[in-house]
This record gives sequence, structure tokens and C-alpha cells, in this order.
Amino acid sequence: MDHDDAGAHDHEASMARGQLYHIAKDALKLLDMINKGDNLEGWVASKITKAKESISVVADYMESEQTVNRESTSEDPFKGTSIEGKD
Repeated sequence: MDHDDAGAHDHEASMARGQLYHIAKDALKLLDMINKGDNLEGWVASKITKAKESISVVADYMESEQTVNRESTSEDPFKGTSIEGKD
């Protein structure tokens, strides 16, 4: 990866963190505004559902990537299995 690519990725990560901060802040604000039993307009409930689904998909993907990266850096991926040390 060259210097320009690294800078672009740093910028994207910084932007994503800023956006996540604002998402969390707005979500907490909405949590305080919406009470059990409130009647929400359909479009409001739909937007909240879509936002939740989008964030969940990204969180699941990122968590999966971290797991794969951790597993790929281990010394012996078969350690503790019946095929440990076999070539």
C-alpha cells in the first residue's frame, strides 16, 4: 500500500468514527424522546429499523474481519486439533 492509499484509509476511518459518534449521540437523544407505548409514525419506525439493520451488518462484518485477522496471525491454526503439526 503506498502513502496515498494509507492516507485515504486514515481519512475514511476518521470520517467513519465521526459519523459513528453522531449516530450514537442521535440514538441516545431518540432513546430519551421515545417512551414505551408512544405511537410513532410508520416512516419514523421504518427509518429506525433500517438504521439498526445497517449498523448491525457493518458491526457483524467488522467483528468477523477481526476474528479472521486474529486467526490468520496465530502460529499454528491447527494447534489443539487432531491434525496438529501434520504436513
